[in-house]
Amino acid sequence: MRSVLAAAVLLSVWALQLPASAAALQRLSGARIAAFATRVAEQTAGGPNRSVDEASAVPDLELPAGAVTLSRGPLPAPTATYVSVPVVVSVDGTTIRTVYVGYRVTTYVAVPVATRSLPAGTVLSAGDLEMKRLPALGRIPSTTDELLGRRTLAGIQAGTPVFPEMAAIVPLVRAGQPCMLVVVDEGVRVTAEAISRQDGALGQTVAVYIEQTKHAMSAVVIAAGRVELDVSTNGDAGGQNVAAGS
Repeated sequence: MRSVLAAAVLLSVWALQLPASAAALQRLSGARIAAFATRVAEQTAGGPNRSVDEASAVPDLELPAGAVTLSRGPLPAPTATYVSVPVVVSVDGTTIRTVYVGYRVTTYVAVPVATRSLPAGTVLSAGDLEMKRLPALGRIPSTTDELLGRRTLAGIQAGTPVFPEMAAIVPLVRAGQPCMLVVVDEGVRVTAEAISRQDGALGQTVAVYIEQTKHAMSAVVIAAGRVELDVSTNGDAGGQNVAAGS
């Protein structure tokens, strides 16, 4: 009986010696802090063409007992690739600490990519390219139309972004060389021999000259040695820079 009483006394003394804070702590999960910070990051740096990703995990915090509130601190200026979100942690209205949560910012752009593996020397056609939304690489994006008719300088794997410097312009008509002019008017097609005054790749507009009629005009390159002038779209050939004389 004496031993039981002694043990009880010792436990009472030990409990009295414990710091008051040891029994008055609570744990705040890092996941809760990160969830709050992510909402702020998406509002600040996110968007239809950007995403934010947490740069590192947020550890749990031990806090005094009480009602925990989270609020946003003053935001540092975000950069193009990074944003830091200050989360102010308070207990019963008293600020305990500020946690900074970092996010990587990724910007997406639409770029042409190869739909199949393209050997070196491939003349690009519409079926070789498609537009896809990919992370920006710090280069000026182009469109598939800008690349059509170019010849690849090296092999390109399927799914690889294709930039203008990866393919050389291939002239389908040459300055001073004869070409076939196709004039389209409301479905009626008329052809005439002409002389190109410029080198031109697929889809480019070049000046051509018809010797028989002494007219110069602009037409679009549609194939090797062929250009087209469509006057049916606006009904005004003068709008296509048709001019008498040389």
